[in-house]
Amino acid sequence: MRSPRLRPALVVVALSAGLLVPVGVAGSASAAPCVEIIPGVPLCPQPAATTPPTVTGTRQVGETVTATAPVWDQADVVTSYQWLRGGEAISGATMAAYTLTGEDFDEMISVRASGQGSFLLPGTSDSETFEPAKGEAITVISRPVVTGSATVGGTLTTTGGDWGAPEPSFTYQWYRSRFSGNGAELIAGATTASYVPVAADSGRAVIALVVAERIGYEKGAALSNNARLPKAVSTAALSLPRRTVRRTQAPGVRVVLGSRAGLTPTGLVTIYDGGRRVRSFTLTAAAQGAVTFQIARQTVGRHRLTVRYAGDTAHRPSTSGVQVLTVTR
Repeated sequence: MRSPRLRPALVVVALSAGLLVPVGVAGSASAAPCVEIIPGVPLCPQPAATTPPTVTGTRQVGETVTATAPVWDQADVVTSYQWLRGGEAISGATMAAYTLTGEDFDEMISVRASGQGSFLLPGTSDSETFEPAKGEAITVISRPVVTGSATVGGTLTTTGGDWGAPEPSFTYQWYRSRFSGNGAELIAGATTASYVPVAADSGRAVIALVVAERIGYEKGAALSNNARLPKAVSTAALSLPRRTVRRTQAPGVRVVLGSRAGLTPTGLVTIYDGGRRVRSFTLTAAAQGAVTFQIARQTVGRHRLTVRYAGDTAHRPSTSGVQVLTVTR
């Protein structure tokens, strides 16, 4: 015949009536004995932990920690877990393993083990608390992408890139490549997702550095693709202080280079007499785009002089108009 199910009210009545009969139970010798309220219905004490649960693993945001079960003072105890943040239950964190999140940073974390025996309420035991360290720097999955008009006065815009969930917050810094081709230089004040290129960007590559920040993790950084601006239009002008000279005189010439971008052109300049090269020289930044000098003495006759500028990293080549030099005997 099956034993009747004991209702809570009957437990109280049985206890007050002194119907408790000690019975044996497997488990630790230190565990309190079970008693029978009525024959075949044992009443056992809640399990108690003689050794609390411990936490193993790297205690760092983004890493997984694992609870080790406590030692109970009874046999056949089923252990379940609840992870706590600041003493409050973390929703859904009820497995032995738990992955620390950004929300756990700067909080005290612990695990509560509940031991369920065959009867009555479960016993509980808490681990020591710990404060997780900040996680490793987050890494980009898909790097930022720059789109828009790569022209002086246009607008370039960068995305933040894909960093996984939860999405981090972003800060930005734009850079332009150096004319030397070695590295890049910071563009002062260019700290938003959009940037309007200026004359100084002509002929250079512009790139965005995106810094991503997620709570509980070190910051991550990623570079966008680069947007290269076309070279600026240059102008070349040749003038003759004296249009007529004797063959024994060295003609003077003045070369002036200009920039539609307001920059200072530098680089190779060549003076031609028709298709014949008369002289080549390199114009430096110190010249500020203008130089006056003498060329070699020329033969008697008319000479159609032009200047050709080869361009530089910021400027396209250009050629001046014709200046006629007359050489007499």
